[in-house]
Amino acid sequence: MKKYMVISRLPSNPDNRFVSLIPEQRRVVREMLMKGLLSSYALSAEKDTIWMIVEAETELQVITLLADFPLRSYMKNDIRELLFHNAITRLSLKPSLN
Repeated sequence: MKKYMVISRLPSNPDNRFVSLIPEQRRVVREMLMKGLLSSYALSAEKDTIWMIVEAETELQVITLLADFPLRSYMKNDIRELLFHNAITRLSLKPSLN
């Protein structure tokens, strides 16, 4: 499986429809993260850029995945295949009292 960086530009002055789609966008993102289709999803503090790491075999699969986003018509996407992507996942383990 290849990894792709997707940089999505969002409108600087979103309309009411955009805002109404945010809860559904968040639901879809959570679902894709749980399925392993997305390994990372981040929004800039200015709320005008999204960065995603997508797991897919081809760029066409990435485009197909992005088409499932409720905010797709507001997103201007730049898709780049990555040579590698290193990340650390921190697990919070609860100590056993045994």
